[in-house]
Amino acid sequence: MKILAYESSQNFLSVALADGKNILAEFQSDSFVKHSDALVGLIEKTLCKAGVRPSELDYLALGVGPGSFTGIRVGVATAQMLALVWKKKIVGVSSLESLAFRASHGEDGSVAVLMDARKGKVYGAIYRIRSGKMKTLVKPALTTADDFLKRVRRPVRYAGNVYGNETATPEPIKASVITQVALDKISRKEFVGPEKLEPLYLH
Repeated sequence: MKILAYESSQNFLSVALADGKNILAEFQSDSFVKHSDALVGLIEKTLCKAGVRPSELDYLALGVGPGSFTGIRVGVATAQMLALVWKKKIVGVSSLESLAFRASHGEDGSVAVLMDARKGKVYGAIYRIRSGKMKTLVKPALTTADDFLKRVRRPVRYAGNVYGNETATPEPIKASVITQVALDKISRKEFVGPEKLEPLYLH
């Protein structure tokens, strides 16, 4: 199963092509590129590197946020355009899901994710991961770190860039991780046509 995935909600772009769990090609742009100018070119570069034609793809997957409003809009619009032209289904993966999956390191357990949303707010969610499958325990929400942490039951792993009331450098989200989360979602038929794809702003 070939999945083309990209993440555009951050300062840089990440694009990856996977065949099941095998990553065929992956590229990342420099920081603070203009996403609307660079995304399609990076997608073409990834497909060329892997020697895969659009007709051979099974699904498109992308990060739908939360994150940069502009980056998310560019990502969603690009996915809708490509899905219409290539006649593909789309899998939307939240930034919080990607961070939780990566933090699990392939081990079973619960992961609490907190991302800085500025002005004293955080994006938070809690997931349980078992045998590579994810279940949402606490849905993504815009809240405060203190209020969110009251909902966390230990033991749990933490991911993101907010720890208590301290903020660290944002963790980069790679498109290769999105491909693996997408596999789980596809198994549950959590994919949509371009007309039903929605961003996850939370604000």
